[in-house]
Amino acid sequence: MPEHGPSATRLQQATTLVELRRYEEAAALLGPLIASDPAAAHPRCLLARCWLGAGDPRAALEAATGAVGVQPDAEWGHRIRAIALVQLKRKKEALAAAKEAVRLAPSEFRTYVTLVDVELANHHQR
Repeated sequence: MPEHGPSATRLQQATTLVELRRYEEAAALLGPLIASDPAAAHPRCLLARCWLGAGDPRAALEAATGAVGVQPDAEWGHRIRAIALVQLKRKKEALAAAKEAVRLAPSEFRTYVTLVDVELANHHQR
């Protein structure tokens, strides 16, 4: 991910739009970023977050799976995949993705939060 330049500015704008829950606007900025740098996982994860916020877990799963495909050793893609999978009621896959996120980033608290959320969702879906 570039640290400065037009791509970094667009990525920051998209991040801000996501924080403001303006998901469609953020997604519109992220599409061209992904096209211009298909090997970058961060914009794909942010797009997945947009789709989760917009209530489309299938699109979120697709974007997160793309992020994992280009950067399999980054926890965020696995973590957001787990969230999308649990929303799609794909319990075993969600648990595996959450555990992989924890394995990849054991010092990142959000991985544990996601794992607990997935385990609680699995418990309540039985």
